[in-house]
Amino acid sequence: MRQLPRALAAAFVIATTLLAFGAASASSMLTVSVISPRPVPAGFETTLTVRAEGDQPELADLDYVVSGGELLGVVSLNAVEPGVAEGNVHVRRETPGEVTLVVKSGGATVASGTAKFASYGQIEVSATLAADAHASARTWRFEVVNDSGAVIETLSLGTSGGTPTGTAASSWLPYGVYTVRQVLGNDTRTSCSAGAFYAVASPAGGAANLQLSARSVSAAFTIAPCESAPTSLGVNVPIDVIDTFVPIDEVLGARQAGAPLPPATGTGLAPDAGSTTPWMLAAALVMVVASMGTISLVAARKAKN
Repeated sequence: MRQLPRALAAAFVIATTLLAFGAASASSMLTVSVISPRPVPAGFETTLTVRAEGDQPELADLDYVVSGGELLGVVSLNAVEPGVAEGNVHVRRETPGEVTLVVKSGGATVASGTAKFASYGQIEVSATLAADAHASARTWRFEVVNDSGAVIETLSLGTSGGTPTGTAASSWLPYGVYTVRQVLGNDTRTSCSAGAFYAVASPAGGAANLQLSARSVSAAFTIAPCESAPTSLGVNVPIDVIDTFVPIDEVLGARQAGAPLPPATGTGLAPDAGSTTPWMLAAALVMVVASMGTISLVAARKAKN
């Protein structure tokens, strides 16, 4: 009888060993990776994607360890295609640096990844139209150029007589050197030359060089109307700075003095108002005779009664 407990203990040990071996085999058959996101501004939230591949990967038991930042939340693995499952880990860091994510299964590390938080800021562009309250509504365009000379963003803002100053903000940009330049057109130039309606009074040359080293930096432009600018409210309409076709104001051709021509009325001649055709007279005579016959018939019936 003493051998029975020993046999049960041995069977328990064997079963535990087999379960551990099966779990280790299942874990070894699962491939786990971490997809790192693009760098984001410090203080913002970002997401690392955990990808598991194998047999029923959505059932994998994974643990997540975050260092260097704050763990905001976890979205469990979900199947995205046969044999592939993905989950999300949301993190945040208040200062520039990295957040590291370590993925564990059964106490062993199976994958890791990082999310970078960099120093980012925004460029705030403003334009003031130095005109009176009758100025027409107008849209202005500005380009943001990086230190390599590439245009990375185009901003649009509007001004009018009621709102002479318009503003626009760029997207979040890494710290560095940038140039903001106004997009000029047929009627807007850097000076009031022939044919210009507006001139960029400041900054010089219609461009501002900036050092982005804080959460925001400003670029202010002042636009002044030229003497050749239209003053009539009837023609003070927004003029797009993009080249396009010249609108047609009137039909081309020479005008000739004289009385206006009558409208076309056809080529046939109208009948004479004083003439009467024979068939019309015959029709009228028939109608008169028919009406007299009806009146006589009614009178005869009344006499009999």
